[in-house]
Amino acid sequence: SSSAASFFVKGSLRIFPALFVNIAVMELALFVTGGLNVTGILQYLSYFTVYILTAARIWAVYFTYEPYTMSGFYGVSDPSGVLWTLTVELTFYLTLPTLLEIWRRWKRAGALVVAVAALGSWVMAQHFNITDRYNPFLSVTVGPTFWIFSMGVLARLYWHRVSRIFEGKLLWWLAIHLTITWWVAGTS
Repeated sequence: SSSAASFFVKGSLRIFPALFVNIAVMELALFVTGGLNVTGILQYLSYFTVYILTAARIWAVYFTYEPYTMSGFYGVSDPSGVLWTLTVELTFYLTLPTLLEIWRRWKRAGALVVAVAALGSWVMAQHFNITDRYNPFLSVTVGPTFWIFSMGVLARLYWHRVSRIFEGKLLWWLAIHLTITWWVAGTS
């Protein structure tokens, strides 16, 4: 993209239309099956607006009210427990242009900023895992997951240097991936 704004707009246009349809259909299903308690139209619209704009139901509930009755068709479960990943993606789209602009202006400092942000993100993720305390606001942002994104960001920025490690080595990387997956699955 030609600018940070263009990058965010393109990402948003890719996500928001389908997100709106997903949430609208889900909310309609909840309403029809008795799982949605609309106490007032303005109150519900404020909830729905925050939910749509952030893709984070946890934020919508915090800032407005809890409209789910947890009865009806869905019972006690959240009908779409995966939408939080879109909030992570949207916050990534807000964060990445800033980091890339720093990198564009000052290559070494920019790489260091990305690496430090990745380290901070990894520490945050480990804190959530070790203490079993998760912050409902940070947990659905790029904060505890940026370290994963950063590996791809740094690989892309320095592809001219690291490409020889990856290109033409699919079978080696597949073997490494399968070994790590087998080891992790066996230890968890």
